[in-house]
Amino acid sequence: MTVDCEIRYDGNPEGIFFVGQTVTGTAVLQLSETETVNGVSVKIEGFTAVNWRGKRHPHGHKHNRLFSGSEEHLSALTYVVGGPQGPVLEIPPGSHTFKFACPLAATLPTSFEGQYGHVRYTITVVVERPSRQNTSYREGFTVLRQVNLNEHPSLWEAKKLELSKQFGWWIFKSDPLDISVEVPSTGYVPGQHIPVLVQWDNGSSALINGIRIKLFKNETYSATDPFEKSRTDTTCIAKIENRDAHAQGRIRFERNLAIPSTPPSTVSPMITISYELVVYIHISSGEIPEFTVPITIGTIPLSGLPPIRRPENPSDRPSADQPPSYGFKLDGMPSDYPPSKSGAPSTSQTTASGPTPVAPMASAAEELPPPSYEEAMNTTPTNSQQDDDESATQWNGCKPFIPKYPVYKFDGPGGSGQQ
Repeated sequence: MTVDCEIRYDGNPEGIFFVGQTVTGTAVLQLSETETVNGVSVKIEGFTAVNWRGKRHPHGHKHNRLFSGSEEHLSALTYVVGGPQGPVLEIPPGSHTFKFACPLAATLPTSFEGQYGHVRYTITVVVERPSRQNTSYREGFTVLRQVNLNEHPSLWEAKKLELSKQFGWWIFKSDPLDISVEVPSTGYVPGQHIPVLVQWDNGSSALINGIRIKLFKNETYSATDPFEKSRTDTTCIAKIENRDAHAQGRIRFERNLAIPSTPPSTVSPMITISYELVVYIHISSGEIPEFTVPITIGTIPLSGLPPIRRPENPSDRPSADQPPSYGFKLDGMPSDYPPSKSGAPSTSQTTASGPTPVAPMASAAEELPPPSYEEAMNTTPTNSQQDDDESATQWNGCKPFIPKYPVYKFDGPGGSGQQ
């Protein structure tokens, strides 16, 4: 007996949905011969789970303890054929199509896959048999909750960090080395660049031997069993390194750090995602001062920022009176549309793989260019079969899955994708 299954989403082949919309589509079963069943079910579910092992030392002995926790967000089970208590039925060979639909609550968290936990949404089709193992098919889909950066006015504010150092002691102290690091705002979206301006006035004999700029993603997992405990996993998702040596004088160093596809900044009871921009200044004395700026990653970019400007040659130094480059310009203030009534994302924007989902956003004086949707960087494809421990189920297919997030691309002199 061969049972194949394919999930097809209505007008949304990539399976990307926004909260407030409805997941609609069809499950297509292919049978090689007549199948005797109790029923065929389609289950749509969403949940958060965290899991890791931590070492403790009770009474002086090492103990490797499992910390875990879970929270259900969504569970909808529909029998498209028969039912668990119904009579035995026969399904003839061939292709059989079954429709499904499930609304997504506006409070659902965004899909996420991490090393020690995940926020996962899946569709499972089960062929239930009276006397043999059930056959199951499962695949994941992406749920996105908008993070509109324009709703947080503080993100427009520039951040400037300063440090002054002297070398030697007493009457042998050097003239100061004054360093400043500045970013024009602290809210960005994937595909945008973070403009980083580093300036220093070096009156000492120490050299600046290099600069590193890194964007870190902090994933904090909170377990509830056997007791409350949290851990944070930090990953560098973007970086720029410069190893040029600079002696005395005034120097202006300016770079734009590209943000890859990554989940937005989120806070939930079990998984929190935050970001930090860290600039390291390597000094010949052996010291490495660090400048840290919290960054918020959203799905809707800040509007009204001046266009990005970069030197034709990255090694060129802008004049002292040139303002820092930053962002891209969007006229008007975006806000959210009411949830889609159709239950499926708009298909007005197409890509090579089919229609691309469009986020529910409000009109503005100049509408946002539609983003593409790309798999999260540095994420291992998940096998959703591991979510189920049912020994009575024979798994006939589980697609590897990585969530996709909106990535903005802008062309022209005002685009953040400008190099």
